[in-house]
Amino acid sequence: MDIQWVRQIEHLLHSGQRDGASSQVNEAAAAAPEDRYVLLSRSLVSSYGYHHDQSIAVAAAVLEAARAASDKVAEAKALCTQANALRRLGRREEALVAATAALEAARAAGDNLSQGDALQSQADALRMLGRYEESLGASTAALEVARSAGSKAGEGNAL
Repeated sequence: MDIQWVRQIEHLLHSGQRDGASSQVNEAAAAAPEDRYVLLSRSLVSSYGYHHDQSIAVAAAVLEAARAASDKVAEAKALCTQANALRRLGRREEALVAATAALEAARAAGDNLSQGDALQSQADALRMLGRYEESLGASTAALEVARSAGSKAGEGNAL
C-alpha cells in the first residue's frame, strides 16, 4: 500500500462509495493490519461513517508510524484526518492546530495534493472559529494549489 492507494480510497469515499472503500480497506487490513496506509484508510472510512472518535484514534496510530518512518505525506494525511474529525466533534481549536501541523508536514514533503488538503482543513477550522478572512485566505491558497496540481477534486473542495 502507498499514498496513491489511500487517495483512491478517499476518492471512493468522496464519490459516495463507502461500502466499496470499506471492502477494499478490510481486504488490505486482513493482509497487512499494521501497515500505516491501511490504518490511514481505516481512519478515513471511520470518519466518513461518522465514527470521529475512532477516526482520531486510528489517525494517531498512523501519525506515530508515519513519523517513525519519516513519511511526511502520510503524516500530513493523518493530521488532516484528525483535523477534520476534531472539527466535526466541535473541537475547533484542536482542529486548527492539527490542520496547521498537516500543512507544515505537507510542505516539508513537497506534496501539492497534501498541501491543498491541509489548506482546506485549515480553512474549514478557521471558518468554524469565525475567522472568516483567514479562512478565505486558506481556501484561496487551497484552490491555487489544487489548480497547479491539476486536482479537480481539490478545486471543488476549495470552491
